[in-house]
Amino acid sequence: MHIEGTKDTPEVLIDELGLNVKIQGSSFSERAVNHYYVVMDWLKSIENSSKRAVVFHFDFNYINSSTKKMVFAMLNMINNMQQEGYVFKIIWEYEDYDEDMLGLGEDFEAMVSVPFEFKEKSSS
Repeated sequence: MHIEGTKDTPEVLIDELGLNVKIQGSSFSERAVNHYYVVMDWLKSIENSSKRAVVFHFDFNYINSSTKKMVFAMLNMINNMQQEGYVFKIIWEYEDYDEDMLGLGEDFEAMVSVPFEFKEKSSS
């Protein structure tokens, strides 16, 4: 599944067979829920499937408060599913100069019991 990014919404790639999700780009739509409902619905759809490992890759350039609420909702759902036996890996990618995005990822990690892997991108 592929949702093309726009000037104010990120690209979303869902590999349903490989159980990989990648969200990349800027997200500053005030109606973020409209963009992320697909990911939330997909998460609900795998709840009754085999409990294989699922990888979520977040690669934001910028996100607003509306998006932060949706990311937290996704992470909360992931956290609950992990407590039911699912295995998740969260990859949080950020530019090497972007301490705010790194800090945001660290804040999200502190709110859930799902392990995060932080990947620094080089700005060169």
